[in-house]
Amino acid sequence: EKMAFRDNKETLLEFEQVIDAMDESNEKFSNFTEKILPRKVNAVIKRGNWSPEEVPIVSRLLQKIVRFIIKYIHLDKNFPLEILMVIFSVSRKIQFYKKNGMDINFSQEHIFVKESDQQEIVTTDHWRVSCYYLANANVFYHYGGFEAIYDRISNPENKISLNRLCDYLQVLEKAHDLYDKDSGILKIVVDNIYQTISQFCLNLTPEELSIVEIKTMDDITNSLTKIIETYDEEDTEMIARFRLNNGLNWLELPYIQKRLYGMNEIRAFAAFYAENDFDENLPMIVYLNNWIKDNFIVEKLYGESLHIELISRCADILKFMSINSSLTEDMIELIWDSTQDKHETTIHGNQNTIAELAPVLSKKSIDCLFKKIESIPRSDYDYEFIDFVRRFTIHGIRKNTEEKEDSYGISLLWNAVQDPSLSLELSQAALSALSDLLQCNVGHEDIIFKCFENIRGNTATVPQSLQVLMKIFASHINQRRKAAQNEFILFVNENNPILDIILENLIAYSGLVSSKLNEVEGEAGDHSFIGIYTHSQEIQERLNFIEYVVRNSELSLGPSEIDKLWQACIERAASAKSFDFACGWLQNIRSPQNDSYPPFEDNTTQYIFLEKVPTFNFKELTNMGFGFFEYFFRWVNWKNKKFEQTKENDYVVKDLDLDGIDCLWRITLEVYDEAVGKRAITFLNRLQKGLSAKLKPHFLEERKKHIERCMSVLSLEPFQSEDVDPKDMLAVRRALEVLELFVDSFHCKDIVIRVHGYTGKGNPLNLFAQQVGKSNKIDLELHDNQTIAELKLMISEEESSSAEKVKIYIGSSLVKDDNIILKDTKISDGDYIKYSLTGNGNLKQSNRGTINSPVLEDKIELIPRKIVGDNYFDVLFSLLNLPGSLGEKVWNILMKLETNQALKDALRSQNEGTIENILVSDNIFKLYYSLQVVNALLNDEGNEWKETFINGGGIVHLVSVLNNTDFFDEEKGNKRINCLSELLKTINQLVLDGTDQKLYDGVLDETIQCELIPTLMNISRISVEKEQITEKIPLPPPKSKPLLSTKQKKKARKKKTQKVLPTRITENDAISENIYPLIYALVFNNVDHFTTFAAENESQFEGWFYGSLLTTPLSPTRKIARSNFSPICKINED
Repeated sequence: EKMAFRDNKETLLEFEQVIDAMDESNEKFSNFTEKILPRKVNAVIKRGNWSPEEVPIVSRLLQKIVRFIIKYIHLDKNFPLEILMVIFSVSRKIQFYKKNGMDINFSQEHIFVKESDQQEIVTTDHWRVSCYYLANANVFYHYGGFEAIYDRISNPENKISLNRLCDYLQVLEKAHDLYDKDSGILKIVVDNIYQTISQFCLNLTPEELSIVEIKTMDDITNSLTKIIETYDEEDTEMIARFRLNNGLNWLELPYIQKRLYGMNEIRAFAAFYAENDFDENLPMIVYLNNWIKDNFIVEKLYGESLHIELISRCADILKFMSINSSLTEDMIELIWDSTQDKHETTIHGNQNTIAELAPVLSKKSIDCLFKKIESIPRSDYDYEFIDFVRRFTIHGIRKNTEEKEDSYGISLLWNAVQDPSLSLELSQAALSALSDLLQCNVGHEDIIFKCFENIRGNTATVPQSLQVLMKIFASHINQRRKAAQNEFILFVNENNPILDIILENLIAYSGLVSSKLNEVEGEAGDHSFIGIYTHSQEIQERLNFIEYVVRNSELSLGPSEIDKLWQACIERAASAKSFDFACGWLQNIRSPQNDSYPPFEDNTTQYIFLEKVPTFNFKELTNMGFGFFEYFFRWVNWKNKKFEQTKENDYVVKDLDLDGIDCLWRITLEVYDEAVGKRAITFLNRLQKGLSAKLKPHFLEERKKHIERCMSVLSLEPFQSEDVDPKDMLAVRRALEVLELFVDSFHCKDIVIRVHGYTGKGNPLNLFAQQVGKSNKIDLELHDNQTIAELKLMISEEESSSAEKVKIYIGSSLVKDDNIILKDTKISDGDYIKYSLTGNGNLKQSNRGTINSPVLEDKIELIPRKIVGDNYFDVLFSLLNLPGSLGEKVWNILMKLETNQALKDALRSQNEGTIENILVSDNIFKLYYSLQVVNALLNDEGNEWKETFINGGGIVHLVSVLNNTDFFDEEKGNKRINCLSELLKTINQLVLDGTDQKLYDGVLDETIQCELIPTLMNISRISVEKEQITEKIPLPPPKSKPLLSTKQKKKARKKKTQKVLPTRITENDAISENIYPLIYALVFNNVDHFTTFAAENESQFEGWFYGSLLTTPLSPTRKIARSNFSPICKINED
């Protein structure tokens, strides 16, 4: 043990003596070989700095150790392999070989053995190694090292494990690599190794193989392959014999993973020779072919031990056999029949293998298999089988060498498509497979005949037949000759007039559907009337086929074809969905798609729009239907040079007599769908806005005509009755909507029209105007019912400029419309606005406007609101009696017109009976309008007119209206509260002194005053009760004031300085503002009467007091009530 750790000459010599003396009988043998010897070898061989005197001693010691090891290999201990692996290692860690013997030629003197023991010395020219390494290798060879390992491996009485076999192979691999090919020794070594290893592996029993890991066998195979390739890199037969026979052993095991390993060993060689173009007489191919037959590989794969994993991967073996003519008809029948009674996954796996095999099968074999395929009952069809038939048929067609072609699976798939018992999904799969096969240009004539036979017979498989025909047509597409498909379609058309046949079928089918519609619940398009396709799919397939034909051939749709299409798809549309699809299809086919052949000529487009569209049921028109109408409207008028679309949504109308305009009006007035109605109104209005400048002499006439068309609907006698059901008033409502939009779409750029909706002074508005890029500002005092034009005028006066040069910006947006009212711009009191001064102001913009902006005209007489106000006010005013929302729509239009001058003049003149005839409460809208006129006259005409109105009984009449009208009756319309506020405001202006809010003397007699008090109290109480506002729950105050950063403090200060928005003024506030001052004035003027009334009507007074002051949730109303109740209480202190 001490020697193992000392490295000098003396210890080396002593250790050499120990080696000579040590044998198996020594009691220290086990300790020496397992511990001391391995450590000594490692210490000696990994040291490189031996002295020149010590190097030969080390070499001799290593040779003695090799001989010692050879004697004890049979013991199957670890130490022989462990020490040999170190001695025969060329690792960089082996310093002895690296530092010594590299510059010395190998000679006899380096083998330190007795003369009688010396034999022929083996050298190598393969690579430069230490002579001492070669000496060890020669000793191992000459002293029977290889034979010792062979004997150990071959010992049947004490079999080694495969892991130990791998270890021995590694030693053999390292040792044999040093021998030269020409010496004769290497061949002997390689042959012996092969014979030993292969014999050992092939003699393993199934029980022994069952515990062998696949990786271990791979390692053995790879090591053996390397050893064999060292002698002859091209000698594959020796390796093949081992791997094939070993693979056969594994294939016969009962474990699938091991069987797969065995089959893959065989498949590797089969695939290599099948995929490469080798001479069939090549010895290895002949050997492999015979070996597969002799060992019944096919029978083993498809016999009793058949497994899905094996047959799914064995295609390469079968291909090799087919290529080399060893796959017999009996084998093919075995391959097919063996899986027919198995699970479907096994059947599918086998079908995939057969499909992979098909390219190399002979025509005879393919014919044999197709007989098997045809025997499968249709009830067993599934997706995998259909795909298998498709794949197999393609290869079968390619094998055709006879004049008469076999269609193979084409007929089978065609019959499957015709089978009504097949599900929709499987039928579609069969149809798709059939379509792919037809690309091979086989069986076309027969299939085309069958397709047209189906279409003529109106069978349940018409959609499938149409899809097949399209695939056949597509198979004739030729990139070099684009006309090839057209020629083929025309050729087919000679015997089968395609469009006539399909259109007749379409009419027959739509007739069948129409007769069965009453039996269907829900969407008709989702129902199947014949066959497996839904109605929507049936129509879609027919129309798709027609489109394909006309886009890819010279065949086109003329008026006669359109008539048939229209009858089947439009007039007989089973549902709105079907109608929409037909409209979309016609629109799409009209749209250009760079087709070589136009689907139909321009005259057909004109025919569709001018002859067929007017037959639409416009009441039921859908959104898609209107899109269809609009598309054809634009196209036809563009084609007839009456219309031009300059941008996506910018039109120029060049002719007043537009084709289809009457239909557009019908859609606008008749269609039930509100979305379609709005689209029609917008389109109609955009046409009016888009009149070309060349038509300017006709603007006034055309606009009068447009307005007259609306008014002709509104003037009809049936609509003047108050008993008409609002549901029957669709045309009236649409005419009003057309008129309102038309009125809003045109403004005059030079003159501001003060519309009635903004009469009076409005609410005060203080603004600050600042010029862009400058710091100066202008303080402006306006009212919120003034216009942008008036704002510009005020700024221009301050700047000593022209109003046309002023541009107004709200936020960052330029205001382009001078007629917008300030109230509608979201400007609030105290706001800043920006302006700039330019050469032409906003007059540079186009007078035509845009989609959403109004058109600006030079003359006021061209403005629709002027035309309507001057000519149709009486009609509109009379229509305020219309029920529901219709009266409100009329009101909205009147608010956009100037105040009617005739009505204003009548009230101004106050002829006898005028007040009573005009200010009537029968119609709230009329009363409200008239009160607005009265208020405007009170502001404009002064006290003289006011006194005349009072003396003429105007105030008495207004009080009577107030006392006798229930303004809280919801049936009176949504303007009733506004009207009440306006009435109270008017009475206040007539009876109250604006300075101290006291009653004018003699305006109201005492009786009227006494009657008025309870009326006003009742109105104020009810108005509060009617108002429904939810109060916000206040958040609890924070427990402590949070600490703020400097940035947060600045932000908080900035927030405090921001303008607080004014409180929302509600309808109730407007009533309160006008009612409480009047109540106070009446009480103050009639203290005794009020005290008596309060005492005698305590409950009414208490309810009014409590409801108006204490329970109202509205802060402005409560404030008004409080300010007026306080003086009332002071008057009645007692």
